[in-house]
This record gives sequence, C-alpha cells and structure tokens, in this order.
Amino acid sequence: MSQSLEMKEGITSEFIKTVSKVEYKNCDEIENDLQKIVYMTRGLIHNNPDRPRILNRH
Repeated sequence: MSQSLEMKEGITSEFIKTVSKVEYKNCDEIENDLQKIVYMTRGLIHNNPDRPRILNRH
C-alpha cells in the first residue's frame, strides 16, 4: 500500500474518531485532535510529488 494511501486512511480514521467522541471531550481536547488532523493533512499535501508547485508567490 502506498504511503499516501496509508496517510489518507489515517487522516480519515482520526477524523471519524474525533467526531464520534465529540460529546465526551472538552473544547481543548477537540481542538488538539483537529489540529493534529490539520498537520497530518498538510504533511500529505506537501509530501505529494504530483502536487503542482508555485514557483513565485510574490
């Protein structure tokens, strides 16, 4: 299985786990869980070799 697919499955799993336990957690715990998902997603985006690159952002 490709690393990208494993990462997508991990992100999906974390999101489902976070959403399903939302009523049992306080706001800080939920925010931390969602922030972890954001970092995982950013890693997936930045490590994707097929992602188009923006060379000049100015």
